Amino acid sequence: MKKTIKLKADYDYNFHLLGIISKAKEYTLSWAINNSLGIELKKEEDLFVDIKNDKELKVSNYGFQTESTGYYLIKNKLEEEIEGEQVIFAPSLKTFDYILKIESDNNNPSINDIYNIFRTVDQIQSVLKLDVNKIKEKEYFLL
Repeated sequence: MKKTIKLKADYDYNFHLLGIISKAKEYTLSWAINNSLGIELKKEEDLFVDIKNDKELKVSNYGFQTESTGYYLIKNKLEEEIEGEQVIFAPSLKTFDYILKIESDNNNPSINDIYNIFRTVDQIQSVLKLDVNKIKEKEYFLL
């Protein structure tokens, strides 16, 4: 008799996400974010994510870390197509071109400060604070 065991794990989603709509190329957006926040996002190795139908997605990302804070700019609308349709990293967030993940030990800088700064950046058409707990694919952001 085959026995099935389900592993249930609770993850710590101790980070913030900002959804960004921008027609800028990722390097241009990264530069604009660097200038507005005084950080140094740099291109990192592409992430490879397995999806259900035995496909592997290549996800472009930029990152910057200090001792207490990490910033990760993740491209949501990927260059790849599957069956003629553009691939979205987090389909429930398909409105957004990019997602900025912010991990902070001390909530400094505040997500509200970053949000307000981004509203003044020319390369960002729109920005929205996202509730991590309401995102269907929140596990994707545990990278």
